[in-house]
Amino acid sequence: MTRSKSSLPERLKLLRTEKNLSQNALADLLGLSRGIIGNYEVGARAPDYNTLKVFANFFDVSIDFLLGETEIRQRILSAAQAKKYSTLLIQLEELPDDMQTLLEKSLIFADLLNAMDQLSAESIIDIKRYIELLQLRDKVHLGELVFSHQNDDAI
Repeated sequence: MTRSKSSLPERLKLLRTEKNLSQNALADLLGLSRGIIGNYEVGARAPDYNTLKVFANFFDVSIDFLLGETEIRQRILSAAQAKKYSTLLIQLEELPDDMQTLLEKSLIFADLLNAMDQLSAESIIDIKRYIELLQLRDKVHLGELVFSHQNDDAI
């Protein structure tokens, strides 16, 4: 038997009751009337896009979840995170190239450190050896490593 999708009215009521809010309390918090909240919850009216965004931000869920299109509540980014992210991107673009490169390397290093928690000691040793091999390769490419050839004809 296929489970039916939840509709917007059901989701709004669910989210409101999860926060132990009355329709009056939710209306006050969002600057709406209790009647509007009630109409949304019984499906007599549908909110416009801006009101959907208000609900999504307040309940910290995606609009897709509100509309019953997904069971996944979590948004990729909250509104506050999205604003911080776009501000940060603008600031990063203004950094000198060498600082951008350093930051990129730092982020990669942080990811590696987080991944290390899930690796065995043997795997970590293998990674260390691989890094040493890459360092050697880079020295060769940069011409820093010179191999000496000895003439063994004098034997």
